[in-house]
Amino acid sequence: MKKRAQLGDGFQGRDETAVYKTVAAFLKLLHPSGECSDAEFEEYLAYAIEGRRRVKEQLNKRKQDDDFAQIHLGYRNHAGEFVEVDCPESRGISATLDPRSNPPVPTAVSSPTQLTQDSTSVSVLAAPNPDEPSSSSSSIAPVATELREKHITIRYGDTGYSYEALFGNYLTGAKEMTVEDPYIRRDHQLRNFIQLCELCVQVGTIKKITLITGTEHDYQRAEIEPKFKSLAESLADTGVEFIWRFDNKIHDRELRTDTGWSIRIGRGLDIYQRTDTWIRIGATNLNVRPCMETKVSIIRTPAV
Repeated sequence: MKKRAQLGDGFQGRDETAVYKTVAAFLKLLHPSGECSDAEFEEYLAYAIEGRRRVKEQLNKRKQDDDFAQIHLGYRNHAGEFVEVDCPESRGISATLDPRSNPPVPTAVSSPTQLTQDSTSVSVLAAPNPDEPSSSSSSIAPVATELREKHITIRYGDTGYSYEALFGNYLTGAKEMTVEDPYIRRDHQLRNFIQLCELCVQVGTIKKITLITGTEHDYQRAEIEPKFKSLAESLADTGVEFIWRFDNKIHDRELRTDTGWSIRIGRGLDIYQRTDTWIRIGATNLNVRPCMETKVSIIRTPAV
């Protein structure tokens, strides 16, 4: 199916996934015993693209940034011609096709119940002190736009959700980070945590990481503590202090920064499908590893 679907340039990873799954469902339901014709395939493909474009158009109206700005989706047919797929209800409607030229009129007063996740914004962290040395080129650059609270639903099999992609910008400027996750005890869970620590080192400003986790048995604690000590020594070489403590009563998963951001992940750090072998795409790059299903909420809390 992927070989036959020649998608246009406006597609991002999640757009492709949505279209592929929709077309695959049509093929399984309508052609269980064989392949379909080019005309039939293009009909299913256009239907799937229209559904995805409708989603992007509405998101683009609510969140006017580059994430959803590419709403002009299409495909190349069997003759090699590009066909743009539009939504009948928005054809010629500038408020949908170009919402930036049609800004909404702000209301004078908004009650808390009227605020949405997209209208709740906070100021960017203060500019760095010019007397301080600049961070290395590998550090994450401070974002130029305001950081906003956001809520993300990750579906089973989705890709493109590394820790840096999910919340890397929200760590910028933080000096301390606390991680609460009751399940940092097995090797694959520890590898996830190490990838988070590597992101903190890449950010360049974080100097202290505190982990609060749990164990079910004493032997689990005896197995994991030497590994934590080795990680602490490695982080110390980069100028980052790592401390940990065990609390078998915790259940929720949360990352907190001293700049006031709280990152709550339903599954904690363990959001990726496990790989059977390291000789596989996604074994080291979390951006291309398929995810488990979970939800992520990034909210603003009083800074500590």
